[in-house]
Amino acid sequence: RQCLTAGRSEEAEAQQREEAEALAAIYGDALRPLGPEGGPPLVLRLELPVEIECGGRAELFLETDEGEVPAGAAEQLPPAVLLCALPSQYPLEAPLLAVEAEHLGAPALDALAEELRGLAAGRPGGGA
Repeated sequence: RQCLTAGRSEEAEAQQREEAEALAAIYGDALRPLGPEGGPPLVLRLELPVEIECGGRAELFLETDEGEVPAGAAEQLPPAVLLCALPSQYPLEAPLLAVEAEHLGAPALDALAEELRGLAAGRPGGGA
């Protein structure tokens, strides 16, 4: 927590609060700003529904020593969560991003997080 709060300027804090309010207006209860009471958000937690393509069912498979084996099907998947940690110099520095999704394996989560970091780096203040 100390590294996220060190060096915060009042202007950066005000902009962070403003952005968190705008995101809350868009995402409602799906967005939870996490931080000290009355202070700027240090982390934004956004819970997103996951839709199955074509509104169908997702076939589930397990990886075994013998290869993939069918394990059933699901009509709904648990939500994905995007965690966005705001560094002290945000928005001049890109946020730190992490993705959580129970139904995705580590390689898929890593690829998704890498793509998100690339998008953040390509924005003004993203460090690219």
